[in-house]
Amino acid sequence: MKKLATIVSMISLVALLALLGCSNAAQQAASQDAQESSAEAAVASADLKDSSAGAEKASAPTQESKVDWTDAGSAEEAAQGAGFNHFGVMEEIQLGDLTFSDPRFSYAGGVAQAFYEQGAAAVIVRKAEGRHTAPLTERDKVDFDSKWIENHNGVDVTLYGKQEGAATVIDWNIEMEDYTITYQGLGGDEMTMTTDEVDALVTGFMQADAAVEPEEDSKPSNNGDNYTYPITAEEAAEIATSTMGGTAQSVERSYSDLYGDCWYVALSGDNTVPIGCYVTDYGDAYAANKNHNPDVPLHQSITQDQAAILAAQACGGEAQSVELTTDSDGHECWLVVVENDKGETAKYIVNMLGIAYRMDG
Repeated sequence: MKKLATIVSMISLVALLALLGCSNAAQQAASQDAQESSAEAAVASADLKDSSAGAEKASAPTQESKVDWTDAGSAEEAAQGAGFNHFGVMEEIQLGDLTFSDPRFSYAGGVAQAFYEQGAAAVIVRKAEGRHTAPLTERDKVDFDSKWIENHNGVDVTLYGKQEGAATVIDWNIEMEDYTITYQGLGGDEMTMTTDEVDALVTGFMQADAAVEPEEDSKPSNNGDNYTYPITAEEAAEIATSTMGGTAQSVERSYSDLYGDCWYVALSGDNTVPIGCYVTDYGDAYAANKNHNPDVPLHQSITQDQAAILAAQACGGEAQSVELTTDSDGHECWLVVVENDKGETAKYIVNMLGIAYRMDG
């Protein structure tokens, strides 16, 4: 009997050891499966992350993609595509040790472009006549630390850069023609032009454009009106009063940072009429928020449309919405949402004096 009990005990011990072995083997197998599954999940996650990043990068818009530039075979074709008939360009540009030549031409939204490229740098020359929807430079001028004016070949040129004497963007206006030159590093480097280089560029492009300018330059019509361009002082007064209302008190030649050489028409009327109006040589009218004529009283109220114009010219874009609101002091004002040429939006408050200021920065 004792022997039988011993045999039973031995059999039980063997069975227990067998069960423990199976359990350990199962745990090891499960652990290995879990590790393999975890590794596979990590690889799948990494692939998904890379795929998402690639998709995001592919779908992210660029500044260049926001303007639909059309290739042109020559400067003349670029000008015609932009809506005017001459665009003279320099055959060769020298900036520092770099020589630029053989530009590529294109046009978009009333702007003709010549694109010079050398290595990792480019010189981008754009010209417009009158109203245009494409920008004259991709750079945001408010990002530059310095803005100054120099006279080159008898023309006042506005320069933008990190500091005076090192310009990245320059622009100037001659009668109804606007020019901008941007010196751009294609790899992200900031490129700059010296004063002497700016002088050579402005002089060179002025001479090149004058050399191809026709004797009689036909101008586009002004919204169906039959004006001869550039418009006269009498026509400017007529346009100002028909657009803004009121009565023209005086008309004088003026200069605006936004519109270049133009007419300034001082207006009088009720409190819905702005104090004045800028009228370009093409007949485009814009409300003015400063009084050029001290004899004309400053009105205390502006209309919704005038608020939209003032906010848009402050941002350099177009008003998307306008609503009447009150400021922090409880005074009535206009809230205007404006979108610029780059698709960026900003909110502006325009008070009843016609002064616009940005709310969000």
